Amino acid sequence: MGTVLLTGACGRLGQVVCRHLVDRGFDVRATDVDKRTKLPVPVAVANLLDREGCYRLLDGIEAMVHLAGHPNDFARDPQTTYSENVRITVNLMHAGLESGM
Repeated sequence: MGTVLLTGACGRLGQVVCRHLVDRGFDVRATDVDKRTKLPVPVAVANLLDREGCYRLLDGIEAMVHLAGHPNDFARDPQTTYSENVRITVNLMHAGLESGM
């Protein structure tokens, strides 16, 4: 099986997806903003707002499951939350396209 980048691996959905991928034999490169959750793979702390960092994360990756984002910050600061979530997604999509993933 191939190597899958999983962003947001420590979130509620990310944990389920991580275990599902590992159970099916995928090599999972898990990332999140912290490592508070026990997963069957190491978790790399990553700032996905850093575009160059996204390119490094995709080195050797065959597929990506993007679940990272700020899910609960809309009430506090909706514009920043929206802008950062879009930037994270755009950074990963550009890196994926340019890497040939």
